[in-house]
Amino acid sequence: MVYEPLEDSELLAQQVNILARGKVLDMGTGSGVQALSATKNKSVNSVLAVDIDKKAISHAKKHNSHKKIEYAQSDMFKNIKGQFDTIIFNPPYLPNDELAEPDVALDGGPKGWEVSKKFLDNASDYLADDGQILFLFSNQTKKNKVESIIAENGFEKKQLTKKTQFFETLYVYQLTKNQHLKTLNQKKVSNVMLFARGHRGLIYTGVYKNKKIAAKFHNPISKVDTITNEITQLTMLKKKNIGPKIVFSGKNYFVYWFIEGELIGEFLKNNNKTTNYQIIKKILEQLRTLDSLGLNKKELTNPYKHILITKKQEPVLIDFERSKKTVKPSNITQFTQYIIRMLVHDKKNIDVLRSLAKNYKSKPTAQNYKKLVATLAKVL
Repeated sequence: MVYEPLEDSELLAQQVNILARGKVLDMGTGSGVQALSATKNKSVNSVLAVDIDKKAISHAKKHNSHKKIEYAQSDMFKNIKGQFDTIIFNPPYLPNDELAEPDVALDGGPKGWEVSKKFLDNASDYLADDGQILFLFSNQTKKNKVESIIAENGFEKKQLTKKTQFFETLYVYQLTKNQHLKTLNQKKVSNVMLFARGHRGLIYTGVYKNKKIAAKFHNPISKVDTITNEITQLTMLKKKNIGPKIVFSGKNYFVYWFIEGELIGEFLKNNNKTTNYQIIKKILEQLRTLDSLGLNKKELTNPYKHILITKKQEPVLIDFERSKKTVKPSNITQFTQYIIRMLVHDKKNIDVLRSLAKNYKSKPTAQNYKKLVATLAKVL
């Protein structure tokens, strides 16, 4: 179904007339009004107008033809190649009406924002580093949700205009790549998404050389640079096969192969005593190495987000941002405290473990280490 341009199309077209430039992609062109609006700007060199609906393409060709416009059928970016200076998107944003026939021109998904998410999840790979997205949405799509999706995909937003009418408010945003997204795209990392936001770091995921990666950047709200320290520590620990494997790094960031795994707390809940002991023993072996290097990792008394267990049941220590050299490292003793909390009703063994951990910290010998590990085998 092809609809005549309404208030939303007109509102977006006003900004397209002013801001469209270079090589333009009009996603979901519909009647073709945005593509034609783009040609009115002298800064526009060419326009590729695409739509999933063959009838829409035929209609647009007939009613909105121009020498700068080329039309093509595509389900989002499926048949699109190259990058664009301007991408225009006026998505369907109404929540699906279960009582009505499906309409790709109106249905934005069960909650109205799903089509916009599908677009934004893939748009960065087709946008030039200094490019822009001119994007319209309605408060019916939930403004906070849309803005969250924008941020998760590494875009910065600027509200260009808005219009309130009857039951809704329409917004037109200009989206540009943030510096993190630009950095990763320049390194040929695709499918970039914000994965986690910490006090000191921001973690993105993406695809590099057909493999999933994670990228950790310094969080600008933090006054302390921990990225440089973490790169130093992980580079050193690579020889010991401890921690994530760095693929490449730069100023205020590093990229490592993504670790598919289960957080340690969940893993220990879901497995038997024998399996748990083998995992804990492997962790202690890595911590023993850290102790021997005089490196204190920290965060091991509550390591639920700092140790992952892979599908092959190999533990991986992550987050070395606060680790530092010290005369008396306490990795094993800190982790023993975590294990002790698991034995909350076993006072006798708790006292034994505390004593052994204290002895090890005082004298970190191989003998004291073996006593601690042997006792864990009995009490877990």
